[in-house]
Parts: sequence; C-alpha cells; structure tokens
Amino acid sequence: MLPSHLLSFYQDFFHYNHQINFKLSNSFNSKLDLLSPKIIRLACHIINAHNIWNARLEGISDSCKPWDLFPLESFAEKDEQNYLTTLKILEKIDFDERIVYTNSMGIKYESINKDILTHMVNHSTYHRGQIAMLMRESGLEPVPSDFIHFKSKVL
Repeated sequence: MLPSHLLSFYQDFFHYNHQINFKLSNSFNSKLDLLSPKIIRLACHIINAHNIWNARLEGISDSCKPWDLFPLESFAEKDEQNYLTTLKILEKIDFDERIVYTNSMGIKYESINKDILTHMVNHSTYHRGQIAMLMRESGLEPVPSDFIHFKSKVL
C-alpha cells in the first residue's frame, strides 16, 4: 500500500489523466470525420497502453495489443474502465515492489511499481502532445492538456 501522501498524489495524477482524456474524447466526438488515421492510431494507443500497464500491475495477462485500433466512439468508456481499475490498483499496490513483465516484443523487463505508475501518465501526456500537433496541422483546435493548466486556478 502507498503512503497516504503518495496515494493522494497518484490518485490526483490519474484523475488529471482521466479528465484530459475525457475532454479529448469530447473533442473527438464532435469531429470524428476530420481526424486523421495518425490521430486515431495514437488515441487508441493511449487507451491500449494504459490497459496493458494495468494488467501488468495486477499480474494478469491481457490480449490487448499496444497499437490495436477500436472505434473512437468507445474511447471515453475504455478510459473510464482504465481509470477505475487504476484507482483500485493504487489502493492495494506496494509502491516499491519490483515486478517482472514481458513487453509486446517478447522482451522481459523488471520495473518498480512507482516508476510504472509515473510512466503511465507520462506516456499518455506524450502522445496527447503528438495528437495536439496533428490536430493543429489539420486546422483543428487541440484540447489544452498541460498538468499545470489542469491544477492552476485563475485569479
């Protein structure tokens, strides 16, 4: 189990990730026919990777592949499930435990749970940045997704 201050931080960190994905989903739904295949591929990858990391943290196998495609209409639902699963994981995980897992290329790795948790949000943030760039290039307005923007209050 995480110390309470770390548990609170990670709950907040994943709440940020979930809220930005929710906004991204709403943005997608209003312009599905304008989204490039690259945007769709990256959006699916964000959700799939989160799902895969959840499964690794739970020590279960998952048939999901990192670059599988799915209809973007289900992006929000899949993200909600990922988020709820992660919150349950946070309640029971040993923050400093090392786990062994095999990546999608069949290579075995060992990582510390806290590093995996941090990576999960950073990975999504990285790919949302790519999506924002692609949306701008297509003349679409991207969703503001900076963590500080999410956390700051307008005075």
